[in-house]
Amino acid sequence: MTITPGLLHTYTATGNREDISDIIDMISSTQTPLYSTSEKKKAKATLHQWQYDDLRSAVTAGNLEGEDVSFTTGVQPTMASNNTQIFRREFAVTKTQEAVLKAGTKSEYKRKMANAIKELKRDVESTMWAGSAGVVTGSSAAARQAKNVMAFVTQTAGYTAGISVAKLNAGLQQVFDAGADPDKLYCASGVKGLVSTLSITNLARNVEAVGHKIINRTDVFDSDFGLVSIIPDRFMTTGQALGGQFDLVRVANLRAPFVDHLPDLGGGPRGFTEAELSWEVGHPNGFSKWTGITTTS
Repeated sequence: MTITPGLLHTYTATGNREDISDIIDMISSTQTPLYSTSEKKKAKATLHQWQYDDLRSAVTAGNLEGEDVSFTTGVQPTMASNNTQIFRREFAVTKTQEAVLKAGTKSEYKRKMANAIKELKRDVESTMWAGSAGVVTGSSAAARQAKNVMAFVTQTAGYTAGISVAKLNAGLQQVFDAGADPDKLYCASGVKGLVSTLSITNLARNVEAVGHKIINRTDVFDSDFGLVSIIPDRFMTTGQALGGQFDLVRVANLRAPFVDHLPDLGGGPRGFTEAELSWEVGHPNGFSKWTGITTTS
């Protein structure tokens, strides 16, 4: 093949501009289903407390005609508590970086700020599921830590490596018998996959309207105790699931999430996003948990 002499090739040209896409791709998840859907309320101290109560057991014996009223000690509410925890993500860039022509963003400072806000939400979600197993009081040299949601729950029907419909129903029965109405089952991604493989008629699968293609995932469990939405959460510990009445989980903000822009000391714009919050598990018997799930049974 003949090449005309004297042609300028891209290999030797010096003035060609770079070709950089203006799209910055990210696959890091920003879904925080437990934190985002939980009711938000106000905390007023670093130790957040709440109470839960139970009615006396039902009786069937009846009373004698003419019998005087007798009294028994009533059930006293139980006091529960959790610490608030401080969550913070910072961001800063140099003045030079803000000034240069950039691909994918006009302001690196604003891009980093937006990412920091998303990161803080991820931190909260992860801590709600997999943070400290107990309240950490903290000190001037150690951070105060909140107790994770799973650690409040003591009911563990179906605690085994193998998950099955019977074991799902066993855990949800505990919730029902305690008086709550189970409506959701949060689970780690691997557990969601295992649940979808259970071959029963009361697992609802989505069916595409056009073409009638069966989509091989399970979104709702028609349990013996009501319809339960199955929600995978990327921040749950591997092999875990928690079922129950999830309006009992509430986030208490001592300082709701905010952004603060700090003074520029000469190096460039800087700031941080921060929140101080805790969460309640209104009544621990409103939930049942499964851990160590690795297969079906």
